[in-house]
Amino acid sequence: MTKLKQHGCNGQKIIPISLPPVFDLPPAPLSGQVRVINGFGDPLEGVHVQKTSGGFATITNQNGVAQLEAMGNESFMFSHIGKETRTLAFNDISGGEVVLEDELNMLDEVVITAKKPKYQKVWLAAGAVALGLLLFRKKKEPKKVNL
Repeated sequence: MTKLKQHGCNGQKIIPISLPPVFDLPPAPLSGQVRVINGFGDPLEGVHVQKTSGGFATITNQNGVAQLEAMGNESFMFSHIGKETRTLAFNDISGGEVVLEDELNMLDEVVITAKKPKYQKVWLAAGAVALGLLLFRKKKEPKKVNL
């Protein structure tokens, strides 16, 4: 096996080094459309689409379409009432479609009870007395008047 020696102009040994780039270029801006659908392939209108880093948010139109803008491979969160929330990187949105499945919320049983009013017996007694007065009152004969 032969070893190679690197020498400069004056016989000095050259040591290869790597330097960091002088200029750090920002990632190129990316944009595109995404279509959000349910599990049956129907478009979802009103889906909230926002960057997880903040600064950008939109909603889907009646066709389930939204315009996305990203710097590099940023992540987006897709949320809709009654649907699961998904977070995807810009490059992971395959075919320009995002599927949001139904979200199942299992709730505990709720029992509603009402307390009986304090004065229930009093009102019942007052009602019975009033009914008795109406039923057992004397009927008066109309008076005859001469004109």
